Amino acid sequence: MKFIILIIGALILFLGGSLIINPEFILDFFENNKESQGIYVFGILFRTVLGILLVLSANESKHPTIVTFLGYFSLLGALALVVSLTYFGQETIQNMLSTLINDYNSYAPVLGGFTLGMGGFLIYAFLKR
Repeated sequence: MKFIILIIGALILFLGGSLIINPEFILDFFENNKESQGIYVFGILFRTVLGILLVLSANESKHPTIVTFLGYFSLLGALALVVSLTYFGQETIQNMLSTLINDYNSYAPVLGGFTLGMGGFLIYAFLKR
């Protein structure tokens, strides 16, 4: 499981770097695919799998309390997305996503730095104990 988390951490690092260097790459992807139901399913499944992996393998990390918290936080994010889609509907979520994407352009480097930190932390926490 550690290897899978290291791969996910590397992918998160890549996404963070992309948000800093070329934010349009990611923001355009979300803008062009916001109507696709698959992106919401992927978001729910990714958060769920990541959360379960983090909770189950937290004891193998250098910081099990923080990793456990991140795992539960990821699971909470998946649940929030399910509840949002259920109660508000996909169209409302699409409108909110369009508004957020327009606002994220100016914050992309900050979000990219946060994302780099998150991916780096996952790699650091699981690389060697």
